[in-house]
Amino acid sequence: GLQANPEIRSLEERIEAAKGAVIQARTAPNPDANIKVEDYSPGEGKAKTTLGFTQRLEYPGKRLTRKNIASENVEILKLTLEGTKIDVHYKLKKVFYDIMLSSENLSLYQENHAVTRGLLELVNHRLKQGLGGDFDIAKANVEFMKSEKLLKESEAQLALAKSQLNILLNNPPDNRIDIQGSIIIYLSRTNLSREELIRRAINKHPSTLIQMHKIYGLNYNLASTKLSAKPDVDVGLTGG
Repeated sequence: GLQANPEIRSLEERIEAAKGAVIQARTAPNPDANIKVEDYSPGEGKAKTTLGFTQRLEYPGKRLTRKNIASENVEILKLTLEGTKIDVHYKLKKVFYDIMLSSENLSLYQENHAVTRGLLELVNHRLKQGLGGDFDIAKANVEFMKSEKLLKESEAQLALAKSQLNILLNNPPDNRIDIQGSIIIYLSRTNLSREELIRRAINKHPSTLIQMHKIYGLNYNLASTKLSAKPDVDVGLTGG
């Protein structure tokens, strides 16, 4: 279910790309090679050829800082993925229970609709026999129309819940869904207080950790800005 979600797949692809950026950030610059031709003599067909290599040596700390910035970006994306999975998992559970509840309600409203239909037919039959009156017919009609309205609303709620589940699973909205199960209430089994549970949840929640890594990233960016003013050194080798 989770792997089919488009948000999750998109984040997984972004994480892989960000990992590649880390490798690139920690890699030293490629050396430059050049060939220089001088003193060319058309008559003799001779020339002086010089082959040169130049390697840039970055100021200490620059490459490491770039790698740290890229690494923090990877961590932020990983935590974003974790938070998205938690969110999608919650939505899947909620829509599952919405389907179960709507299905149970639909069964009840179908039974109620059948009862009110039978009652209306009974009242009409009694009226034909000279029993009952207009008030009984009107009351039976009102109850039948109310049950029909509730039945249609329940059918719409069930269709909406199934459509939401299909969207979460990246399926067509009208894809057929058959779910079986029952709604069970579980009692809490922890001895922790409500305040302690909230505190732990906040401290470990991905959104909290994301903000922490964003602060780390800002610090590394500040260090990178300061290091950018430091000079690099180009070391060259020339031969002919």
